[in-house]
Amino acid sequence: KTFRDDEKDDPMYRVCQSMGVVRDYFLQGNYTHWMNIEADNIPPKNIIETLLKYGQDADWISHCYFHSPTQDTLEQGIGCSLLSRKLIEDFNWSNPTIADDTPDSELWKFAKPTRNNAKYKTVELWGVVDIKHLK
Repeated sequence: KTFRDDEKDDPMYRVCQSMGVVRDYFLQGNYTHWMNIEADNIPPKNIIETLLKYGQDADWISHCYFHSPTQDTLEQGIGCSLLSRKLIEDFNWSNPTIADDTPDSELWKFAKPTRNNAKYKTVELWGVVDIKHLK
């Protein structure tokens, strides 16, 4: 993917557009899930099996981790997640407004179950998977 000169100063826009390119590739194949692992995450060898074991038929299976050095803030995102084809078909990172926030939060706003909408099943694994994070 090439970017216009005015886009190069917006890293979130570039990340989202790049995710859109990967999405297009994914949708052209016969894949059931998208395994997303960000460059600063080091999962255990059995991560896919573990995510599937606990997530089963979920559309978004995510590990959760301690965010701060004091280990008092838990977070989840797409850093090490298994995403269903259904979710990937419905969500498009190439939409320019996605970059107004982050890929994680925009996908979460789109997919999270609410009282009136349970189209997507999400599973957040708190304390189940030990993911190492590069500093």
